[in-house]
Amino acid sequence: MILIYKKSAKTEKRKADKKQKIYETSLELFLEKGYYNTSIRDIISKLDISIGSFYNYFANKEELFLEIYEDFSNRIFQIVWKATDTYLEKPLEYIVRSISITLLMIHKYRREAILLRLKEVGNNKLFEDNVRKFTEYAYLGTEKTLERFRDNHNLKIMDIKITAICFISSIDAIILYMLKNEVEQEISELAIPLISYNLNSLGIDFDKKIVETIYNELEKKFESDVFFTNE
Repeated sequence: MILIYKKSAKTEKRKADKKQKIYETSLELFLEKGYYNTSIRDIISKLDISIGSFYNYFANKEELFLEIYEDFSNRIFQIVWKATDTYLEKPLEYIVRSISITLLMIHKYRREAILLRLKEVGNNKLFEDNVRKFTEYAYLGTEKTLERFRDNHNLKIMDIKITAICFISSIDAIILYMLKNEVEQEISELAIPLISYNLNSLGIDFDKKIVETIYNELEKKFESDVFFTNE
């Protein structure tokens, strides 16, 4: 007779909770000390667990850090998708919402963004490869959206690829500005000019008051955590 060991739901939850604890503690240490100044020994000492327990969940520190990066990236994509999914046939609303929610997310998770976008850039080839994949994914998604806008709404876009690069790069430039500087103004003071710039670039007619209204309504929903429900 072959005995099959079935893991109980309680055991699986305990393992998931332990992995999450390692994840959260490691993130705090990375934020405090930086990736290279944080060792696995630091992590297990903080948690008071054995090194074997760590290796049950992560092969090495690099794998753990990459999971943190992927989780952060996916969280942004998921929330942006939630905020824009039903607006693919409304170019103005889509642009306002996609830019606004991205900047609001970066502001909300500023510490994580500084770690992943500034502190560790250029230090690790595998990490750089993942950043590149994230950026390429953003470009490809934007290209498809712009093609849809061009075909369904007669937007005069001469080159989809170049326009997508310019769109993503303009947002990225503002994100880096936010992370490198202690931004004291409201996020709207960065978001609305950036939105206006991109709407003008795409040849989309707009009323600034309407843009401000959409932004303000979106910000209220964001602050109420409506986008994070069943994330």
